[in-house]
Amino acid sequence: MDTEGLDLLEALAQLIDLLARALPSAIGSLVGVFIAFWLNRRNLTQMNQERANTYLKGLTNEISEAIELLKPDKEQHHTLQLLPIDLWHSAVNSGDVALFPYETREDLRKAYFSIMKCNYEFTRTIGIGDKFRAEADTAEKRERIHLAWLSETAQADYMSGSTLSYLLSLSEKEWFIEASKYEPD
Repeated sequence: MDTEGLDLLEALAQLIDLLARALPSAIGSLVGVFIAFWLNRRNLTQMNQERANTYLKGLTNEISEAIELLKPDKEQHHTLQLLPIDLWHSAVNSGDVALFPYETREDLRKAYFSIMKCNYEFTRTIGIGDKFRAEADTAEKRERIHLAWLSETAQADYMSGSTLSYLLSLSEKEWFIEASKYEPD
C-alpha cells in the first residue's frame, strides 16, 4: 500500500475515533435539550390551565353576582345597578381569554355582550332619572322627561329579563358548573 492510502486510512481511523468519543456526549446533550423543552412545555401547559381555571372561577362568580342583581324583587321590579364586568375585561385585554376552549369563550362572549347591553340601558335610564331631577322645573318638562324615563325603564326591564334568562341557562352548562366548583391549590 502506498503512503497516500495509509494517510487516508489513518485519517479515516482518526475520524472514527473522534466520532466515537464525541457522539455519545452530542447525543446526550441533544436528548437533554429535548427533555428540557418537553418539561418546559408541560409546565407551561399546566400553568396556563391553572390560570384559565382561576379566570373561569372568577367569571362564574361574576356572572352569578349578575344573576342575583338581575332577579326581580317581590314587586317584580329590577334594580338599576350596573352589573360586574371587570374580570371579563381583564381576561380580554390580557389575551388570557384565548386560554378558554372555543365553546366556553363563545358562551362568555355572548353573556358579557348581553351584560354590557344591559348596563348601557341601565346607564341611560339612570341618566334620564338624573335629568328629571335636574331639569324638571315645569309640569310640561316633568311630564316629557317622565314619559322618556318610563320608556327607558321598560327597555331596561326587558334587557334585565332577557339577560337574566340567558345567564341562568349559561349557569346550567357543564363547564360553568365545573368552573364554579374549582378550588385553586
